[in-house]
Amino acid sequence: MEWPTVPLNALLHSLESGSRPRGGARRANEGVPSLGGEHLDRDGGFRLENLKYVSESYFRQMPQGVIAPWDILLVKDGATTGKVSLVRPEFPYTHAAVNEHVFILRIDQSMALPAYVFYFLLSPRGQAEILRDHRGATIGGISRNFVSIVQVPLPPLSEQRRIVEILDEADRIRRLRAEADAKADRILPALFIKMFGDPAKSWNSHRLEDLLRKKKGALQSGPFGTDLHNSDFVTSGSVLAVGIDNVLDGEFVVGRNRRITAGKYKELTKYTLERGDVLITIMGTVGRVCVFPGTPTPAICTKHVYRIQVDERLHPEYLCAVLRFSQHARAQLGSSVSGQIVAGITSADLRRLQLPVPPRVLQEKFAETKARLDKHKHEVRAAGKTLQSVFSQILHRAFSASLTASWREAHMKELLQEMEEQARHLGSAVS
Repeated sequence: MEWPTVPLNALLHSLESGSRPRGGARRANEGVPSLGGEHLDRDGGFRLENLKYVSESYFRQMPQGVIAPWDILLVKDGATTGKVSLVRPEFPYTHAAVNEHVFILRIDQSMALPAYVFYFLLSPRGQAEILRDHRGATIGGISRNFVSIVQVPLPPLSEQRRIVEILDEADRIRRLRAEADAKADRILPALFIKMFGDPAKSWNSHRLEDLLRKKKGALQSGPFGTDLHNSDFVTSGSVLAVGIDNVLDGEFVVGRNRRITAGKYKELTKYTLERGDVLITIMGTVGRVCVFPGTPTPAICTKHVYRIQVDERLHPEYLCAVLRFSQHARAQLGSSVSGQIVAGITSADLRRLQLPVPPRVLQEKFAETKARLDKHKHEVRAAGKTLQSVFSQILHRAFSASLTASWREAHMKELLQEMEEQARHLGSAVS
């Protein structure tokens, strides 16, 4: 059995754009949240941090952009065009709006279930349909006309219901996994505070420059100026050039796998990284920090990453944790590691940083616990990727009519009756 395919606008009760927030940002207890594209997740959920707010008085006068349960929200422009989320009844805000970068799609529920249309738009097939109307470069977007371009496969309502039940359950399992991962991420900072305090009062403090290894270049960034050009980077070189993208918060990754030749490396050996070096980003995404784990081939740091080599009084993992989790240390470096856009961190900022030095045995205990947590994190991350892959496969099958094939066979008589009724509704809607 093949489902009919209809344009998205045949299933809409209404389509509207959000409104530009006015009246300035207000605190949560004084206003109503206004969501933008940054508050919608790629996986169909929400990121409800760093919200902007509009005043209650302005909210009551808004001509458009007020959201309600079962609305589908769709980012209409910018680099994240096509992100889509569903406002379920359990959405945490009873009053909320969206800004001018978001469309609100309201589904005619006599024609289709909002959750069914949402899952279709979330699927790879739906995303491809949406972006058929994309215009402009990265900052381009889609027009209101996209709803006449997007073609939606339309099974009977009872089969839509069955599809939504299956996808809701798969999505629930996927989100439980993500929530568990988020809880696991909170363990290490809590352990740091429990073991060392913030600010620590039990141990003597020293300037970081006094804790550095007694060698030239124990605190330095990579080569500047004419020493290393973009043209020096190659895809198959034998030496890794570590940049901002390699340094995540608490984790080293291969990233862009930026490399240089062995010949170029001979000119830059003084920037060679050693296992246990603490790396901190000083430009761009400022303040991310990790411990360099070592690589099979040599590696150097580049100009936007400082390497810090400390003496035996500091364990690298302890120093990394101080720079990540200690508000006292972060305050000394200023706003540069608080998520704000700043010029960057300088060598002088790091050298004058005052750090408590707890007993080495306590630092090593913390590092051992972190190693166990990291191992667990990698295992659950692999499980999460498997779950995401399964969910993507289910999404694909849901709209190719294979997911509910056996259920459809068992309910064929009722489905045929529904399809006849559905066809009458579609005919009356078009006329």
